[in-house]
Amino acid sequence: MSKNMKVKSRYHLLKLLNSDALSKTFLAVDEGEEIPQKCVTKQLKISSQNLVNFELTESEKLTIQRINQSGFFPNIIDVFLENERLYIVTEFIEGVNLEEILENQGVFNESQLWRSLNELLPALNWLHESNLIHQNIKPTNIIRTNINNRYRLLDINLSQLLPQTFSKLGLNSFLSAEYSAPEQLKGEAVFASDLYSLGVICIHLLTGVTPFELFDAANNCWIWQDYLPTKTSGDFERVINKLIANDRARRFSSATEILKAINPDPLAYLVAKPQDRSVKSEAGKWEGVETLYLVKSGSGSINSVALNPQGNITAAARDDKNIELWNLTSKSQISTLVGHKSAVRAVAFSLDGKAIASGSDDKTVKLWNVETGKEIITLTGHTNSIRSVVYSPCGNFLASGSWDKTIKLWQVDNFREICTIPGHKLQVNAVDFSPDGKLLASASCDRTVNLWDISSLDAPKLVSKLTKHLWAVLAIAFHPHQAILATASDDKTINLWNYETNQLINTISAHSWSVVSLAFTPDGSTLISGSLDSKIKLWLVNTGAEIATLLGHTDAVHSICVSLDSQTIISGSKDQNIKLWQHLN
Repeated sequence: MSKNMKVKSRYHLLKLLNSDALSKTFLAVDEGEEIPQKCVTKQLKISSQNLVNFELTESEKLTIQRINQSGFFPNIIDVFLENERLYIVTEFIEGVNLEEILENQGVFNESQLWRSLNELLPALNWLHESNLIHQNIKPTNIIRTNINNRYRLLDINLSQLLPQTFSKLGLNSFLSAEYSAPEQLKGEAVFASDLYSLGVICIHLLTGVTPFELFDAANNCWIWQDYLPTKTSGDFERVINKLIANDRARRFSSATEILKAINPDPLAYLVAKPQDRSVKSEAGKWEGVETLYLVKSGSGSINSVALNPQGNITAAARDDKNIELWNLTSKSQISTLVGHKSAVRAVAFSLDGKAIASGSDDKTVKLWNVETGKEIITLTGHTNSIRSVVYSPCGNFLASGSWDKTIKLWQVDNFREICTIPGHKLQVNAVDFSPDGKLLASASCDRTVNLWDISSLDAPKLVSKLTKHLWAVLAIAFHPHQAILATASDDKTINLWNYETNQLINTISAHSWSVVSLAFTPDGSTLISGSLDSKIKLWLVNTGAEIATLLGHTDAVHSICVSLDSQTIISGSKDQNIKLWQHLN
């Protein structure tokens, strides 16, 4: 493989992870993301010549969307054809697989297996209730993640997810015989086939012996108890033997039935997604009260959310090139703003709430009429993706920050470009106005935050450069009342600055991955951060103490906004969902 091999002009293939007779799997980097992200790219050779007008069916797109929203499996990022190969790009999950855990820590005991089953069975329950069979369960496809130390199932049989595509392109699936049920090897897989594979994994983890050696072919039976290093309970052995019965009629019929056998209250484990909740102090009690998402295919990541001044409408910018408007009273979608040609990266409401500004990968800023949903005008001039748009406190000006390394100021009433502000060496990720409108801050991949005096709009003046972050600065927010600027970075930290003296007040380090979104509550007491680690954290501004962690999103939290009464948080995530969080006090 060429070191510079790139597919779809976006996915840079770095390393061959594994291969079989039908496919190759690569570690890759998705260079189309705001921050280049590791991903896994599976390549399948096509035997059919029916390559004209390739597109996933609507049912396949819906299946992918449901998988991505489940929280149990790596997100499927892209599916495309190139050079007579089908490519499936999925999220890269940092962690260690079961085979590696066995090698490093030795055989599992009974209690470890119970805990593992309790984590894995809800995922299979969700899959089977969705009328899907995994068909590829083996130790290397079960990973314990670094982020939350929980198991995730990898590499679902793609012919299950994309049946029409596999049929049309003449593709086949490669199965691992060592962990496959007898009927699955005959091409007759059922839900109980997945449970059989899970049982075979259990006896492998208990003994450290390969499944082929644990099966007595002459007598057609398992002899795993003969290899146990320590004795297990009778109840445990009955559960395992029922999982791996050769006759599928003698096996457990569902994941729910297994949970009933090993838990007094199995319903405690059967949640389709991680529960939306908060942890920490009484003052930091928040509850996820609503999840807004479209039941349609291909809607894509939420990149930005904004709340109108009246507090009843939220706008959400998506990867699918569209902007959604939601009524927060009825929890229903009002309209979809269609017009951008690429992913929409930023949205902002005007001061009166009657207009929305949006910035896109298509290098344009668009203004929209909220009431009609119609485009007002397209502003051009940037030469790369626009990552941030914000209205000035007076409402007369608009600022846009772009990956072309510049900021532009626009006159709102006549849509005229006022000026272009250079000054950063790399891409601009975020812009924001100070509450009095006298300063404009810009954050860049060059690791700096620039503060601009815009009292003379035609000739903004650089007044200071903040330089403490070790990596790209991804988000900024001005405090509503005090001379404090918050900056967030790829280095996993948040810095609080006195922007009048340029002094660093505090550095907050608690997220386990890049911090990509920031917002102060309007009362000024709390700073809110969102991270690629899928968590939202709340911090006391005066002390920097963490007061809550909001858990519920299953992927990066790209954007956060807060209601005027500081009691509701709205978050948008790469998991394609918008969540509403309510303060319980």
